[in-house]
Amino acid sequence: MAVACDPQSLLQAAKCFENCTLAGQRDAIKIYLLALIAGVNPDPVALMEAARCLTCLQPGQAQAVQTYLLCTIANK
Repeated sequence: MAVACDPQSLLQAAKCFENCTLAGQRDAIKIYLLALIAGVNPDPVALMEAARCLTCLQPGQAQAVQTYLLCTIANK
């Protein structure tokens, strides 16, 4: 099923999660689910080691990359 990846559509689809969870919880949920989708161990230490080369990204850049990757995954 194709997913609209424009900002307005994504915000509308995510409303229920924003109102029921805290920002830190949403980040943790997203990381856990992405690890499962990628087929890697969701252990925090292993994930940090694997992501070490991406720590140079600024927060806004990291969020943009995550959004792009999630939309790419959703449309496969």
